[in-house]
Amino acid sequence: MLRVEGLLAQSAISQMAYLDVIANNLANANTVGYKRDEVLFSDFSQVLTGVLTKEGLVAQQVSYGSKPEEVRTIVSQGPLRRTDNPLDLAISGKGFFVVQTPEGERFTRAGNFQVDKDGFLVTSEGNKVLGMNGPIKVEGKKVQVNYLGEVLVDGDMVDKLRVVDFPKPYRLRKEGANLFVAHETGFEPKGYKVLQGFLEESSVNPVGEMVKMITAHRAYEASANAMKVVDELLGRVINEVPRV
Repeated sequence: MLRVEGLLAQSAISQMAYLDVIANNLANANTVGYKRDEVLFSDFSQVLTGVLTKEGLVAQQVSYGSKPEEVRTIVSQGPLRRTDNPLDLAISGKGFFVVQTPEGERFTRAGNFQVDKDGFLVTSEGNKVLGMNGPIKVEGKKVQVNYLGEVLVDGDMVDKLRVVDFPKPYRLRKEGANLFVAHETGFEPKGYKVLQGFLEESSVNPVGEMVKMITAHRAYEASANAMKVVDELLGRVINEVPRV
C-alpha cells in the first residue's frame, strides 16, 4: 500500500510540473517568435527500481506511473503575420537570428527589431542584431532586407544577417526575453528565407493547450483523491488491526 501511495504522489507531482509548462505556454500565446515547450515523461518503474538497487535492496520491476524526464522546446514554424513594418523580419524555414548580449551571443526567432540611437539594428530589449561583419548599422532613409537576409540601406548593401541552425535545436536552452543559449556549434541552414515586413507569431495553440491543462488537472485531482483514500485505509489498518 505504501508503494501505491508513492506512485500516486509521483503522479501528482508529474501533473503539477506538466501544468506549470502548459501555463507558461499559454502566457506566451501572443509572444512574437515564442516556441512552445513539451514535457517528456519516463516510466516511473525505472526510477523506483534504480533506487532499490542503489540502496542494496533486491531490484524489483515496478510498473505504472511516470515522472517528468525533460522539458523540450518544439521548434516548429509558427504562423507568419504581415505587418509591413520594414524593421519586422521573420525567418521562413529553419534557423535563428543571432544577437549580441552582455553574456555573449544568443539566438531568437523574434524579429520585431528597432533602430537604436546609434543607428544599430537591435531587439526590443536593446541587444544588437548580428550580421556577417558584426552589429548591423542601418543609418539611412530606406532599409531593405531581401530573401537572402542581405541588408540594404538606401540601395547599398551594408551586411547580411547571420542566420544559424543547430544539429539538435530542441536542446537549446531558454534564457528569457525570447532568447536561446546554445551549447553546440551552429551552421547556416539551407532553404530558409528572410521575410521583411512579417513577424513569426507564437507556435502555441491556445485551444490545444487548454485541453491539455484540463486533462492534466483532472489527472492531478484523481491522484490527490486516491491518496486520500489510501491514507484513510492506512489509518484504519493502524487503528483496527491491533484490536483483532
